[in-house]
Amino acid sequence: MTDITGYIVRLRSFVRKFQPSPASCHGERATFVYKDLATTTHVFIRKDPIRRSFQPAYREPHETLKRGDKIFTIFDNRKRTTVSIERIKPAYIVDGELQNTAQTATRESKSGPEQNTENRNIKRTRSKRTVRFPDYYRP
Repeated sequence: MTDITGYIVRLRSFVRKFQPSPASCHGERATFVYKDLATTTHVFIRKDPIRRSFQPAYREPHETLKRGDKIFTIFDNRKRTTVSIERIKPAYIVDGELQNTAQTATRESKSGPEQNTENRNIKRTRSKRTVRFPDYYRP
C-alpha cells in the first residue's frame, strides 16, 4: 500500500503543475521582413486582388523615396504612394537595367517594333525586363 500512496502523492504534484494553454494567438503572428529592404532602391509591390493562373503576384519595380519601420513611400504611376512593408519585397536590379528598358520603350514608341530590325529580337517579360533572342532561336 505504500507504493500506491507514493504514486498518488507524485500524481497530485504533477497535476498541480499543469497550466492551461492559451486559447488563441491573435496578434502574435510574426511578419516576414526582407533584410535588404533597409538598403534597396527599388521594390516590387504585391497585387492584392484575386489573380488568374500564371499572373504575376508582384508589379514592376518602383523607386523607394522614404523608408519607415512599417511603411515605405514609393514613386508609383507618377505620384507618391505609401505602402505597408507586408506588401513589398526588394527588387534586385542591375544598375543600367531600368535605363535600358526605358530607352528601348521610347525607341519602340517612336519607330515602331516592325521598323527597327534590332527590336525584332527584343521581348519583354511580365516584370518589364528586356530579353534578347538570337536569330538562330527564332522560327
